[in-house]
Amino acid sequence: ASAAAAADPNMDADGRPSLLYLLRDEVRTFGAPRDATLHVVAKDERGIRDYMEDRHQVLLDVDDLVTPGGDDGDAGERTAFCAVYDGHRGALAAEFARAVLHVYLARDDDYVRDVDAAVRRAFERTNAAFAHMCVVDGYLDGTTA
Repeated sequence: ASAAAAADPNMDADGRPSLLYLLRDEVRTFGAPRDATLHVVAKDERGIRDYMEDRHQVLLDVDDLVTPGGDDGDAGERTAFCAVYDGHRGALAAEFARAVLHVYLARDDDYVRDVDAAVRRAFERTNAAFAHMCVVDGYLDGTTA
């Protein structure tokens, strides 16, 4: 990859458009009136291991993390948060990301104005916090989200 591609936040390390960049329109416009119905189905299936390393999460109104039950200034809209965390070498990283990623996202100062930047920082903060745990406690788990 070229140095210019590596410096572009919309490109991955191989110079291809990042997933966040490819999904930017969907991410920005996913809001629904509070009286809208949203049908979500989540299923997980264990592979050849005796245990499940993956986690998923569905939150129907992530904005409530900022102002629980109150007026969050969203003109009657709500924003769902759905995530799949693919655990590697154990479930700890997937469980950790499931517990904190959406919180970092919803509490980011730019969450409403610049969701792309807020998502990027939420991932960075989650990664840094878990990496610190790994150094301190010697964990080897990982996850992709």
